[in-house]
Amino acid sequence: MLLSALGLRYGYANFTKRLRSIIMIKLLIRTILALAGLVILVISVCLLAPNKTLRPLLTQQATQLLSTDVSIASLELCLSCNTLQFNKIIIESPEGFGNQPLLQITQATIELRLNQLYREPIFVDNIALSGVHVHYLKTGKRSNITSLLAQLPHQDFFSDEQPMQENTAHSAGQQKLLVDHLTLTDVTVSAHSPEIGSETLELKLPPLELFELGGKNGQPAGAIAAQVIARLQLELAAALIRNPAFRERIRQQAAQRLRLRASEN
Repeated sequence: MLLSALGLRYGYANFTKRLRSIIMIKLLIRTILALAGLVILVISVCLLAPNKTLRPLLTQQATQLLSTDVSIASLELCLSCNTLQFNKIIIESPEGFGNQPLLQITQATIELRLNQLYREPIFVDNIALSGVHVHYLKTGKRSNITSLLAQLPHQDFFSDEQPMQENTAHSAGQQKLLVDHLTLTDVTVSAHSPEIGSETLELKLPPLELFELGGKNGQPAGAIAAQVIARLQLELAAALIRNPAFRERIRQQAAQRLRLRASEN
């Protein structure tokens, strides 16, 4: 009888242990399924309603990155073609340069494979910006473009080295990017400066192409944005120099200064 009692007790203990294991496994499976369902729900919401989920987040990040207000009218996510399309992006001028937006982009299309989001740095195949309008305003020795660039990481835009001076508030914790190809098409400029006078000079820039942005090791979005804006500034300066009305205005100002010096002597 003693042996029978010991056997029953051992069998009951073993049964209880197995029952507990089964219950724990079931709880674990339910937890995993619940978490998986939550992840699927979040992803579905982001994909089915990107304007309610992704757009506010991206708008906030862009505003923080550029230190000026940014708005995005709408965006479209296409998983089958690996693209994210932004419609009507408006970047306001820095403080002190009026109420006209500095930059307006009718459409921006980013080609990016989803598996790249888990890599460091993130590789972007192509960025296409179309319908780009620049409102250039210069007061004194600075313009709205140079003021915007002052908020972004500084570096030699033609080297693969990391920025020499970097705004840690913008770059800390940022994912590094490599952009293989970037194009800007249908680029127009409304220019205002003391050299131009009271008139507004309307310019049309040629299509721009930039390759391998981010160097060899990738750079934060702020550094890449600075490269694009700096290239726009260079192209704007070249367009002004080529413009006959601007050259004539410079010639008149130089002649006026010479006459003023001659009268003083």
